[in-house]
Amino acid sequence: MDGYAEWRRDGLLIVDGQRVRLAASGKFKGSRNVSGFAQIPLGYEVKVKGRRASDGAPKEWNAMAAPNDSLYVFSGLLADLDDDEVAIVLGHELAHATHEHSRKQFKKDMLIQLAALGVVAVAEETVKDKNKRAVLQVAALLGASAWTSGYGRSHEDQADRVG
Repeated sequence: MDGYAEWRRDGLLIVDGQRVRLAASGKFKGSRNVSGFAQIPLGYEVKVKGRRASDGAPKEWNAMAAPNDSLYVFSGLLADLDDDEVAIVLGHELAHATHEHSRKQFKKDMLIQLAALGVVAVAEETVKDKNKRAVLQVAALLGASAWTSGYGRSHEDQADRVG
């Protein structure tokens, strides 16, 4: 799992909504100023290798802001968080809604996909070599996919600050 450290609770580190615990036999590999699991600062990128324990994070532990400005907080979060923590989550999701992050991401994705399809169409008409044409078309589609797949970390950072 790759994600960002969100908060700590009962000796666990919450990484993108998943509870992470370093097992007694586990190994920790940090960088620079972080020499132990308990020292991982909130907001840091965390990469975890291991297995899910039977007490792993419930699947309904999530919240989201939909493009129609409705906010959803799943029952697992409401059961596990106190009022202050729920307020933080709601503030974060409300910032996504009020700053129109879904709409902006959709518009960006649409423009990128249209540009990629334009490259594919132009290649179809202008590149005579079948292999070169296929490579160019696949590269355009893969490039568009890579460019759109990064749901803006800047959106998440802004929602954290504003929320």
